[in-house]
Amino acid sequence: MTALSFKNRKLYLLSSIRRINLTNNNTTRCRTSPAPTLVFFTKGDVKLSTNDNLWFAEPLQLYYFPSGMHVEASIQSEEVDYYMLIIKPLTISRSNKQWFSDLSADAPSMLTAGRISLRDTEQALLRFERLYEASRNSSDTGHLDLQLQEMLHFIEGQSLVQENTQPSDNGIELSIAYMQRHFHEKISRETLASIANLTPSSYCRSFKKAKGLAPTDYLNQIRIEQAKKQLASGHSIKEVAESVGYGNEYYLSRIFKKIAGIPPTLYVKRNCLRVAAASRFGFHDNLNSVGVRPVAMVDCYRHPGLQEADYERRLKTQLEELKIARPDLIIGDYSHLEHYEAFKRIAPTFILDFNLDWRVPHMKVAELVGREKEAQQTFNQLDKKITEARTRLDASANNKSVALLQIMHDHVMLQGTVNHPLNQLLYTELGLKPDKAAPINKMRLELFPQDVPKLTADHLWIRMYMDHTEVDQTFAKIRKLDFWNSIPAVQHNKIRFISNWLIMSWTPQGRNKIIDEVIELVAPDATSG
Repeated sequence: MTALSFKNRKLYLLSSIRRINLTNNNTTRCRTSPAPTLVFFTKGDVKLSTNDNLWFAEPLQLYYFPSGMHVEASIQSEEVDYYMLIIKPLTISRSNKQWFSDLSADAPSMLTAGRISLRDTEQALLRFERLYEASRNSSDTGHLDLQLQEMLHFIEGQSLVQENTQPSDNGIELSIAYMQRHFHEKISRETLASIANLTPSSYCRSFKKAKGLAPTDYLNQIRIEQAKKQLASGHSIKEVAESVGYGNEYYLSRIFKKIAGIPPTLYVKRNCLRVAAASRFGFHDNLNSVGVRPVAMVDCYRHPGLQEADYERRLKTQLEELKIARPDLIIGDYSHLEHYEAFKRIAPTFILDFNLDWRVPHMKVAELVGREKEAQQTFNQLDKKITEARTRLDASANNKSVALLQIMHDHVMLQGTVNHPLNQLLYTELGLKPDKAAPINKMRLELFPQDVPKLTADHLWIRMYMDHTEVDQTFAKIRKLDFWNSIPAVQHNKIRFISNWLIMSWTPQGRNKIIDEVIELVAPDATSG
């Protein structure tokens, strides 16, 4: 009797998942995929090329490279961070009531080489994060393989939604590759549209939808980045203008200042500028952390509760301080945009755009003063400290929850877990457990005292907005709430008044201090270890 035999049952197991961080050292990295590989980018820009295709990878993009594919990667930003997931495909067969498995080169059928467009990139990031953390903390390979299957099903459901947009996306990327090769030449919209196989008007619409910029603005950014490199190498502004495709120094200066924030005449001597900081977020600390001592530090933001007359006097005094300091450059945060014209009469001024990622303004400040390497060193040192702190907290916190309240004149702010550098530090980087009442998907809740939800935190951290009678009265109302005395933090004397962590979390120095204070509050025994 012939034995029953059947094949072609596919099983996909997790070979490995790594999180990789690289900095731009002007080298091209080459790699041949050892097995079917998924790469999910979380930070930075990378040019990826194979024999047949070219892609420009950005954060929250997913790529698939089958076994044996040769890939060249060139980092286009200061830093890149990504997850690399290697799949172990097996062919399962059964013969004579026995199961056999063999390694297979086949990958899941829904994966095609190159970029996989996803509808919900945030959910994709969450799945990569969970699988990565599980791989570090669990030895249960069966559980990891199940998580991989769930991820593949998710990708299959998501990628079909936008599958038909891939050819247009690739055309846009090809046009960008042309910009990067021919930035020093005159490039027409018609030429770029032809490369993308689109009409000029359709090309401009598609490009802006894909990149958030018009093609001309994108090309200007490429040219200015090249101009920066050449200026740093000692070339004259006139030479650079001709080299990067601008006809004269005036045009280069206008575009350069628009994109870089300062004119090229200041950029070439940015390492020795007299710099003033105008910020409510501690830009003077950002400067100090990269080795630049500001000649003046002002905060012209009108804080709540400050009377008009008092504010005008304070503003006049601070503007006078800037004049006396005679800076070559004023760096301001977005809360000082209304004072741009007044600042500009004192010195060239650059106002940074708002960004919830504190690293973005920090790196921009560093770039304006020629200290990018120092800023990266600061990031590396802080990341190391966070890793060490989290290890201590994981060992000592015992799943204790925390809540953070800011007491204002007539209301209360209960911090959430996202959309603020402090929330990111406490709940994502340090891994603290938020109170059940804390909003999971919001920066914070603003509440009247009587509307504060029932807290169950083991640690309650309170920031009093200022030393003012009305602030004290608001806090007194909270302490009269029915549930107040039932809060574990109240019962075990774990209420602590903190300094302004919300502002401190925007600078490296501030984040270092917050980490030290958190360890002292949550895991005091760990400080000696």
